[in-house]
Amino acid sequence: MNSKLINGPADQEQHNELNNRSTEMHLVVGAQHIRSKVKHARNNNYTFTTALNELVDYPILIANRVDITLQKNGEGTGLYKIKISDDCPGGFEYILDTGSKNPFNFGYETEDHDNDDTISEFGTGMKQAAVSIGDKFTVITKVNDKYFLIQFEYQKMMLEADVMKSYNPTLFRSMSREEYNQYHPYEQGSTLILESVLQNVLSSSSIENLEKKTKESLSKTYSKILSKRKNDLILTLNGEQIHENEDIYSTDECRPFTKQIVIIIKKDLKGDPVFLEYSINEEENKKKYRIYNDTGLYKIVKGRELTRYLDLPDYYENGKISYKNVEGMILIKGTGTQFSSKINDANLPKGKTNIYRQGRHQGCLTTGSANGAKNYVKTELEYNNKCLGKQYGTNYNKTINFKKDTLFTKATQESINNLTSSLQYDTSTKTAEKFYLKACELNIKVHESKIPTKYKTQVASIVVSNEHEIPNQCEGKKDEESNTLTDVEYTSQHALAEELGIGEGASDDNETIIEEPANEPTEELDEEPAEEPVNEPTEEPAEEPVNEPTEEPANEPTEEPDEEPAEEPAEEPVNEPTEEPDEEPDEEPDEEPAEEPVNEPTEEHVNDPVDTTRQPCDVVSYRKGSMKVHEYISALERELKLFKTKDDQDDITDADKLKIFNKLNN
Repeated sequence: MNSKLINGPADQEQHNELNNRSTEMHLVVGAQHIRSKVKHARNNNYTFTTALNELVDYPILIANRVDITLQKNGEGTGLYKIKISDDCPGGFEYILDTGSKNPFNFGYETEDHDNDDTISEFGTGMKQAAVSIGDKFTVITKVNDKYFLIQFEYQKMMLEADVMKSYNPTLFRSMSREEYNQYHPYEQGSTLILESVLQNVLSSSSIENLEKKTKESLSKTYSKILSKRKNDLILTLNGEQIHENEDIYSTDECRPFTKQIVIIIKKDLKGDPVFLEYSINEEENKKKYRIYNDTGLYKIVKGRELTRYLDLPDYYENGKISYKNVEGMILIKGTGTQFSSKINDANLPKGKTNIYRQGRHQGCLTTGSANGAKNYVKTELEYNNKCLGKQYGTNYNKTINFKKDTLFTKATQESINNLTSSLQYDTSTKTAEKFYLKACELNIKVHESKIPTKYKTQVASIVVSNEHEIPNQCEGKKDEESNTLTDVEYTSQHALAEELGIGEGASDDNETIIEEPANEPTEELDEEPAEEPVNEPTEEPAEEPVNEPTEEPANEPTEEPDEEPAEEPAEEPVNEPTEEPDEEPDEEPDEEPAEEPVNEPTEEHVNDPVDTTRQPCDVVSYRKGSMKVHEYISALERELKLFKTKDDQDDITDADKLKIFNKLNN
């Protein structure tokens, strides 16, 4: 360094110039060689299915036909070739461009990457996928009525010394229409061919079930797109069409428990996001708004405060989702699958939230519970805006990890947690009891293991009759010709009866009404089988007063009506409002005097004979002994009469009892 003394500004400027000249250097960074790209792609957790999906992502929203062919090697021990053909108009339209404008450039840039209506986002998916599973990648395409073949042999490319030339294809040429048709099955579009598939991409066990697993993966990844485009898109695998998965949220067993949330994102005066949650429960017709606050929780907001928030500008202008005339950025849907016949121990959702953008599956977010209460909760999240996806942590292979610590991830996860908690099913909780009673009301079959603890201890057990064995219809079904209740039906009526006060904890009067006499002679069943006329009681409505059962003891001999047929008509008209009944008793007692006492009070049905060939099952009473199904129903009918006035009008003022009364009355 120059040791000359610096005197004044002029000397200082000269000194700085000399110093800069002595330290100036040129640094050339350059680009990474294709070898580095290949190494990176093959060690970046790509699987066969994720790579295949990347190759299908572009045509799945544009084409009408997408055909995938998987060809195994001669021994059937490995995958030899993958072929994907589509009929997309335009093909690889920028194939003649250079640099980042060429679709085969690893840094491909296009306006579509900012378009929320497309799946492609980073411009590297197709190249990364091809490199990760094979050594040879060939593309045949039609662009502006011209036909091209472009080929990449990655082993040769990795030997190229020049960094820039290492990215160039090993073969690129035009081709005739006839040659194009030899490779490609449609008049337009492109065919992708992957050969020299890497051995470590698939295990031997995966090869055995390759088609099945690939079909399942395609159905899962593109199910929503296939459902939306079912009239104009055909996706096939080795000639077999791929269909969307069943929408379990809309099934009869899950729809009553499905809830949906729309998250609206606004921008406050500081430019920070404001999250409004609009929840919808169509089954219960419940709607409400909540706002995510500084405490990390949602609280209800309404009135002027709600209007003030809704008037704020939108945080994102594009990619909105509309549901029930409400526009938001995120749609979250959840349901309980505990009663679904489609769910078993092998495919429990376990609180996982499936994430979709533009209908394309992008991974799962796990929100399970320690005690397994969320095992039957199934949820999904849909969004369209690509910028929002970046807030969540989306990456180039279209998966989301939700590991970013932002207000976006926190607010969204809080909504998901609240939703799954409201749907979890623990048989020891009040929520489970509520869901169970709703299932019973809707005639949804409930497995014994899903019955809440409260009702499980009260479920009627089915016992073998002395004369007959239990037929199959008693085990979980109700035969059309049988009057036997299923476990679920009985438990549902039991719960309703208990709420009315005729079950456990009811008064002694109610208990005795449904109690079955223990010492009834069985011989009478054969002696008087004709004493059970069904339609006759309607002719004498006055014979069923509530207080009359005390006049007819259960064990009183039935022979007495034969001795005093003339006295009975005189007692019947006591409560008759008109004179017409006075004439009827004079005619009927002489003809069938023995039948009136049997059918007079409905309470006496407890002693009626039962056709055991049609009712082979006994239902154990929830209070005392066993009783026939029709006897249980008769007991409920008597309870209905307690709500009647003297004019036979319903006299119920309590809303809850009225609801129960209507259920029983139906």
